[in-house]
Amino acid sequence: MLYGRGSQSYKAKTVEPEVQEVSKPMLSLPDQVIELLEDGAPHSLVEISRAAKISDRQAAKVLDFLDRYGFASLKKREKTAQIEPEFLDLLRELP
Repeated sequence: MLYGRGSQSYKAKTVEPEVQEVSKPMLSLPDQVIELLEDGAPHSLVEISRAAKISDRQAAKVLDFLDRYGFASLKKREKTAQIEPEFLDLLRELP
């Protein structure tokens, strides 16, 4: 008996991951924000949300994602974001 006590055996529970449906417009949000940031200048959250025609909340989520993975840097006090130079170099090398 591998996993059990006495005559009781352990049975592993199957855990189903929680999957959220993501629409195509949601997938394109990071692209829209990155296009705006490609000039290399810092941009405000309000500017980004207006240019991408998304809510401030959606823009903040995208920027948090970009910041978490090192694609952009956020200045939370100023509510601005700027693309990371290394990521910008990579984008410019792509065909």
